[in-house]
Amino acid sequence: MKDFLTTGEAAKKLGVSRQTVLRYINVGIIPACRFGKTNRIRKADLNCTITASEVKPDLIVAGTKKL
Repeated sequence: MKDFLTTGEAAKKLGVSRQTVLRYINVGIIPACRFGKTNRIRKADLNCTITASEVKPDLIVAGTKKL
């Protein structure tokens, strides 16, 4: 099971609450497996989700306000 994370571990890695991770699972943002009454997230799936959600500099529209 070391290839899987609990929702709490995933939340810590993402810097969000456990409830937010559960919401992401329910809407399909993060794929998860159900083991009994608990959800487990593959580390590789979480890393793919993080990579896919990164803002790429070349996708920023010209003329938008920079922070």
